[in-house]
Amino acid sequence: MGDKMNKKGFTITELLVSFAIVSVVIIYLLRATTNVIVKENDLIVLQEFNVFESTLLNKFYDDMQELNSVKIEYKDNEINFIDNNTNIVYKTISFVNTNDQKGIYYDDILYELPTSAKFNNENLYTKEEGIYASGYINNYTIITVPITVNKKQKDVKLIIQNHESIVQE
Repeated sequence: MGDKMNKKGFTITELLVSFAIVSVVIIYLLRATTNVIVKENDLIVLQEFNVFESTLLNKFYDDMQELNSVKIEYKDNEINFIDNNTNIVYKTISFVNTNDQKGIYYDDILYELPTSAKFNNENLYTKEEGIYASGYINNYTIITVPITVNKKQKDVKLIIQNHESIVQE
């Protein structure tokens, strides 16, 4: 009678190959899951920034519509908007950039930056001023606040126009 072996089990080679295949599948699934989580977190931070920006800009532009002529005064980390007719400070923007708080105060309300957003540099804003003509002589000021969100630069721009009633002929 011949030697009959019972071959009901797995060999070590079959076990190692099966383990390797399962390991590759698990690593691929973990990497794909991690990528999805990172993209979702980036999207959430970007949405938080968009809410921050639109809330601040909506309030700012609603207030600025009430003024016909504005003077702008710059002091360190503060910008005052002065009514040209009354010489009274109408609104103030100030910046806070500490370890505890990062954001923009406008009308005594803090608009906080999202947690992973930050101001780009020590100069919290830049300004561009000029004049253009289109029926009226318009003075304009663009205040740009550079902010980094998800390692990308996002600029919040405040545009102020002072409508002078001088008609071009």
